[in-house]
Amino acid sequence: RRFVIPEEGIPSGIAIDGNRSLWVPIVVGNGADKVIKFEPATEEFTSYDIPTQDARPAGIASDRMGNIWFAEAGADSIAKINTTTGNITEYKPESSIQTLDEPAAVFADPDSFDIYIAEHSGHTISVFNSILGTFREYPSVDEAGLPFGMAIDNYGNLWFAQHEIDKIGVID
Repeated sequence: RRFVIPEEGIPSGIAIDGNRSLWVPIVVGNGADKVIKFEPATEEFTSYDIPTQDARPAGIASDRMGNIWFAEAGADSIAKINTTTGNITEYKPESSIQTLDEPAAVFADPDSFDIYIAEHSGHTISVFNSILGTFREYPSVDEAGLPFGMAIDNYGNLWFAQHEIDKIGVID
């Protein structure tokens, strides 16, 4: 079956939360980007407006607490949707030394409260500790690569794809 999303735009990811709802970030194009929630049981859609204009949401993940996280490539930040309240909170490093440089994907560590962030223009991976509210940046593995999709193996290593150079990388 196909379900027509009630918002015109470009879907840029999909995640499932603990209640089996689907979440899809939508780049609308007029700056009023959204995240759409779809309830398969009722076939109902709910739209959430992203607070920052031209956020260009990309990538999306559900964390162990049931929150939804997505990257905001246009705002150089990440955001969390509290699935109980629908509130969206945006996060970016407070330090002028560290920034998020075109975050393109997020990955919620299933065993911790860490949210990994693939930074396209930064050519690196950063991690946000959602309990402490702190950011940490890993050194770039390859300045020509654009980190994107991520996964953790059974040993806690974070693997990531790097398009443009057709390589993968790993962080211990």
